[in-house]
Amino acid sequence: MSVIDDIAPVDSKLAGWYDLWLGMSYEMDGDSGTCSTHYSRARSRLTPRLNVPLTSKFATDQGELNTENPVQRKLADLNLKSGNPFSDFGASLRHNISIVGTGTKTSNEREEACRLIGELLGFETARPDNVFKKGPDVVWSSEETKELIAFELKTQKKEGDTTYKKDAVGQCLNHIEWLHEHYEGYSFSGVVVLGPLGVVSGNASPGDHLFLTSTDEFCEVCKGFVARIDDLVGRTQLERWHMLKELGLLPEYQISGLSAAFSRRTLKSLM
Repeated sequence: MSVIDDIAPVDSKLAGWYDLWLGMSYEMDGDSGTCSTHYSRARSRLTPRLNVPLTSKFATDQGELNTENPVQRKLADLNLKSGNPFSDFGASLRHNISIVGTGTKTSNEREEACRLIGELLGFETARPDNVFKKGPDVVWSSEETKELIAFELKTQKKEGDTTYKKDAVGQCLNHIEWLHEHYEGYSFSGVVVLGPLGVVSGNASPGDHLFLTSTDEFCEVCKGFVARIDDLVGRTQLERWHMLKELGLLPEYQISGLSAAFSRRTLKSLM
């Protein structure tokens, strides 16, 4: 466990195997909450098709809570933990949101932070280009709903003088074909380019399935969720059960809602 965070940015698959072994160890020890967390991370880092247990029922003082989606399941899992789980959770989200929004960070750091935000929200996540040298930089997905969001990070481009050229547009269009092949049956709007506002060169043909979201806009959406998490801090566990049930069902924080928030601006509108 002590080396996973150091290994993950360098070798995501190896970190995934460590998560799988940790999950198995906790499952054998009867700790279903912690084993579920590590199994979820293993699925994110290895493959969503990894055949491991997925906890969807949680025992509460008011009876059994059946979770209906990845976000609600993540929140329910946190609510079972001792200490200040939502305070730590909010801090982790804020830390990674800050990395995505900080121009001095490297591409690798910002891609991993983007992936981790999706993981913290409860989704399966991947960095295909880092692992396979093909596909988008980051993918958030839900095997339950068969939906995904794909990100191509252009965060190293300079603000105020940004042109998205033909090769960058072609790369993103190629990502769409890669996603159809590797996430068969999943629905998605297209590819979200995460980078500064600018223009698209006249010889590029982005079509209707490439979108542009600035890092500020991305961070603002994510901070909205963090603000909801902050409302849970200091509450009793019983109070949190009622609040997280509602928070976990809000459509704006599901894959489809987040995708809509990140897909408001098409690249072709900048031509």
